[in-house]
Amino acid sequence: MSKDDPSWLDRAIFPFTSRFVNVDGNRVHYIDEGTRPTLLLLHGSRTAQPG
Repeated sequence: MSKDDPSWLDRAIFPFTSRFVNVDGNRVHYIDEGTRPTLLLLHGSRTAQPG
């Protein structure tokens, strides 16, 4: 288990490598697995929504 792993993550069940990139001062976690086309999923926060 890495220092960045959440306590609920069992690496025996989910054996991916965590990677991180800084985007505009924000640390973004991503997983680079497989050979198929890239799928990018991003979510915002309630404070980022207008109105």
